[in-house]
Amino acid sequence: MPFGRRRRRDRDFYPPPSVPRPVSDGLRAKSQRGAIGETWWSQRFIAVLEDFHEGPRLARGRAYARRGQVIDMDVEAGEVSARVQGSRARPYSVSIGVTVLGDADWIRVEEAMASQAVFLARLLAGEMPHEIGDAFAVTGLSLFPATAGDLDTDCSCPDWENPCKHVAAVYYLLAEAFDRDPFLIFAWRGRPRERLLAELRALRGRGAATPASGAIDEADAALPAEPERVFRSIDIDGVDLAGEITETVASRFWEAGGDFASVRVNPHAVAMPDAILRDLGPSGLSAGGRPLEDLLAPAYRAIAAAAVRIAAGEPPDGAPPEPNPPAPPKPRSSRKRARAPRRPERGPSRDRLEQLIADATVDCYNESEECTGLFEMLAEHLEIPFATTVLGVAVTVTAVELTASDEIVAVCRRGRDLLRVALLELPMPDPRPGGAEWVDAYRHWARPR
Repeated sequence: MPFGRRRRRDRDFYPPPSVPRPVSDGLRAKSQRGAIGETWWSQRFIAVLEDFHEGPRLARGRAYARRGQVIDMDVEAGEVSARVQGSRARPYSVSIGVTVLGDADWIRVEEAMASQAVFLARLLAGEMPHEIGDAFAVTGLSLFPATAGDLDTDCSCPDWENPCKHVAAVYYLLAEAFDRDPFLIFAWRGRPRERLLAELRALRGRGAATPASGAIDEADAALPAEPERVFRSIDIDGVDLAGEITETVASRFWEAGGDFASVRVNPHAVAMPDAILRDLGPSGLSAGGRPLEDLLAPAYRAIAAAAVRIAAGEPPDGAPPEPNPPAPPKPRSSRKRARAPRRPERGPSRDRLEQLIADATVDCYNESEECTGLFEMLAEHLEIPFATTVLGVAVTVTAVELTASDEIVAVCRRGRDLLRVALLELPMPDPRPGGAEWVDAYRHWARPR
């Protein structure tokens, strides 16, 4: 049935209070706070869900995805099926369907993609080309669902609202799966990876049989298919590179050529600098309890960003800034003015707190779900890290977590030491960090009534 229009069943009109049963080895979202989805293509996919419905239902779906409540998930042509553990002993069955494109549609799309080598090159690098929308648009099609009506979702849970938190949890985990492997989107629309690549290589091979004289496509140079055909089309000042390598040819190997200055360089950071780590898969090595590939991924991203800055003529991170000329000294006043003491920041009013709580807990069945809704709002809006003092010791709050007993705690660090402090007891600094009003809302909600 279409996304957003699930039928209401009379027996499900009043859903019972629910506390999700824990799952020991469920699929857990990589993102533990804030938005889910690292790449532009997964963020575009998430936008369909979040444009359709905002608020605590999606927040609880993110919480389910982060807690590992999704037991398994399978992507096939036209349908994503999953099992999500809720409050009942039997997991709920979730499905997210989409229209499968026919072979005639795919042929037109592949011909449009094969007209530019950038599509194949970037897909082989683990990226979704930004131009993919144009390749589908020229055929009157779309790779991504454009509206909620393009999706057909269902869940066996008693909640008649759609999307329920179980559908939302699968939706978020599907977006992270697209982050890791953009070919899953094509497979979902009816074209598995192997066939798509084979068709593109075949079309590119036919189109490259008689290459035009002059400059070579930058992406074509990186493609391994039929290298002998490329070499037969290249010569430098009349010297055939496919012929015998003479002493004269060897002596000119490092010459740039007459038109090298006309080559334009447009450096840009790739969407996934750590694509090689994802392709290699788990290394089996760990340090400090974390997989080695997770530790290396930030370094790959930092190196890629620094390379772009250097290519653009900017100093890399860590380079000392150019010194500014000293400012002229200000004339001293003979009279000292007393500085008024700074007044501490005040929190939001009671009415504002009640409104925040209502926004975070709408449609919640019990206190457990209300706490989850407040936690997701905290994780999304509280600006972290920030410094504060706990028992006279300066610490840095680096995260907030929701415990299995439905208590929100702040993760505090001091050097190598780690301490978890109940958010109800955490002293807030002055000035307060952005989003601190959600801390006030949680404390207002948790106080005895």
